[in-house]
Amino acid sequence: MKKETLLKGIEFASMLGFFAAFKFYDLRTATLVLMGFMMLLLIAARLLKEPLSKVQKGTAIVVVVLGALAIGFQDDRFIQWKSTIVNGSIALVLLLSHFIGKQTVVERVLADKFPAPALMLRRINSCAVVHLCMIALLNLYVAYSFSEQVWMNFKIFGISALNIVFVSGAMVYLRKPLKVYLESQEKK
Repeated sequence: MKKETLLKGIEFASMLGFFAAFKFYDLRTATLVLMGFMMLLLIAARLLKEPLSKVQKGTAIVVVVLGALAIGFQDDRFIQWKSTIVNGSIALVLLLSHFIGKQTVVERVLADKFPAPALMLRRINSCAVVHLCMIALLNLYVAYSFSEQVWMNFKIFGISALNIVFVSGAMVYLRKPLKVYLESQEKK
């Protein structure tokens, strides 16, 4: 098994463990489970000498800090802020990349994958900022307006669905350069 696959498996298991612990116990137990998985991810990455992305490291730190606050103060709202802080932080980095450096984050990530006009990639970067801010705000709205059960379902299923819709829209928008790239790869 590849090291990267193992780490992705731990990340996926953390989401499943968090959801299952909430369903069978409560949000504090789910928080402890999530914190445990994040620590496992950090330890496994170190033992495997496999670097984690900045997003993975940042998410792990946010989970451990907010989880500790939630457990220490017996206030579940701390862990409910995780999605808002992570998505808001990523949105801020994406936004700042329009003004700092020669390329946006999306341009840097996708430019090596396939050739697409810089303007298209910059637009996707801008749309990602709006999308992530929307998720951050929706998370708070659901957390403070509805039950923990509704919030958990939104966190696991709603945010995932919104991300799938966003990525699908980006793929549709990039369909022409993607088609050209795929056709050139088939000829090789």
